[in-house]
Amino acid sequence: MKIFVLMFVWGPAIVGFSLGWLVHHPTDWTGPAVMAPLGALLTFVTYRWGARRLSTASADLRPLFLGGMIAGALVGVVVFGMLTLGIIG
Repeated sequence: MKIFVLMFVWGPAIVGFSLGWLVHHPTDWTGPAVMAPLGALLTFVTYRWGARRLSTASADLRPLFLGGMIAGALVGVVVFGMLTLGIIG
């Protein structure tokens, strides 16, 4: 289960952190300008692979793929929210 969650978490976490960083540091845009597109590309590639694999996966693996994809998206949202609210950062 851990590998399914970790595989889908990195892209959204990078995008969420990059966008959240810009909220409090609007003049420091060079890092997020590089990392946000890389995170978006990583998200696209892993979620596209996951969606393709989800359609061919067995019934017992399907919830793992779906859970990993949902958890990954939520991590990106939570990281962005925590940076925006000043909880981390």
